[in-house]
Amino acid sequence: MSSIKEAMERLQGPVPVSIVSGTVTAVRPDDEACDVQLDDDGPVLPDVALLGGLYPAAGSPALVGLVEGRLTDAFLLTADELSHIQLATAQESFLTWAQDFIDELLRLTVTTPLGPSGTPINAAQLTALKNRLPNLFRA
Repeated sequence: MSSIKEAMERLQGPVPVSIVSGTVTAVRPDDEACDVQLDDDGPVLPDVALLGGLYPAAGSPALVGLVEGRLTDAFLLTADELSHIQLATAQESFLTWAQDFIDELLRLTVTTPLGPSGTPINAAQLTALKNRLPNLFRA
């Protein structure tokens, strides 16, 4: 356990987190939130925080953490199915990087005794892969 965590627990005690299960009913990527219908006809938890760039698919079973049992402080722990993943830093997005990388592969030429080579013979397959990337990642 880190010394900072130990110091905080000595000051206030551990912060209890409870875990509940349900089904994702709506996802709002722009708000970094989703709604989850709790199992056994429980309430719908609105504005469950999305963490770590993981976007659950609507209809997916999910686990939600509740800080001190408060339904208003909910965050998504996991979902069985994801619709997208966002991998990004302040400077770069994986989606943009991967698309740029494939563009460079499509421009690849090799020096031969007869001059530079032409378009890669698998250009159509590379383009198809590039077009599928937004199905997995968000910028």
